[in-house]
Amino acid sequence: MPAEGATITTDAVDLRCDAVPGAAAYSFEIEFYDEGDDRWEPYYDYDVTSPKKTFWPVLDAPFRFRVRAEVAGQWSPPSDYRSFIYAG
Repeated sequence: MPAEGATITTDAVDLRCDAVPGAAAYSFEIEFYDEGDDRWEPYYDYDVTSPKKTFWPVLDAPFRFRVRAEVAGQWSPPSDYRSFIYAG
């Protein structure tokens, strides 16, 4: 997982969260900062069965993500955001 506020220059970015006991799925919600509109915009949502997701940004921009886990058919509240800058 990128360190908070880190600049990433590789093509792929590995996002991770702590594994949740009994989790059947994880949802990674990714946003980017649109400087022209001065706000965070949705970028992509990934639902996966692992607490890790690799993605390939195509924008050079600040990003942030948060994660939810599904346990026994219920989604947890989202985690706090983690942010990083992509400059690939």
